Amino acid sequence: MDRRNKHLNSEERGVIFAEHQRGNSQRGIGRLLGRPASTISRELARGRQDDGG
Repeated sequence: MDRRNKHLNSEERGVIFAEHQRGNSQRGIGRLLGRPASTISRELARGRQDDGG
């Protein structure tokens, strides 16, 4: 695991939310970004909390 940036950047976050809105699965989004589905899941959950829900 030699990923240079462990944290998601703002561009990746934008892709996650845009692809989720298009109906793509967490696993599919993860494959697109080269990230585990669990990372996508956590980011989406975090976004829902930020929206108040």
